[in-house]
Amino acid sequence: YTFTINTNTLGPWDLTGSPIIIDDNGGTTGAMTWTEAVLEPWCSYVNDRYVIQNVIIDGQGSSNCITIKDSTIPFTITNCHLYNAGGDYTGGIYLDNVELFEFCAFHEDLNGFL
Repeated sequence: YTFTINTNTLGPWDLTGSPIIIDDNGGTTGAMTWTEAVLEPWCSYVNDRYVIQNVIIDGQGSSNCITIKDSTIPFTITNCHLYNAGGDYTGGIYLDNVELFEFCAFHEDLNGFL
């Protein structure tokens, strides 16, 4: 698999205080599905997979920076700077019941949880 960054998506996107929460079953309050996320400037659909890229998230000590739940759709998280997540068992990226994911070239400097 060769990954190509979508240059149509500009950035970086500073989402400080606004973590990304994707629940593809739609069961989490305040979360979006991949269909909704792809409408955001930081998400695109490239090579049959969703791509979250060029995001900066300061978790402000309160939560995970990116949460993805109940997803069987291929996705990649790339070129992101995630830091200052907070609380017990939180981190830059929290995955729950997901398949077909890939991380490429991101920077995480927080609690040691991914």
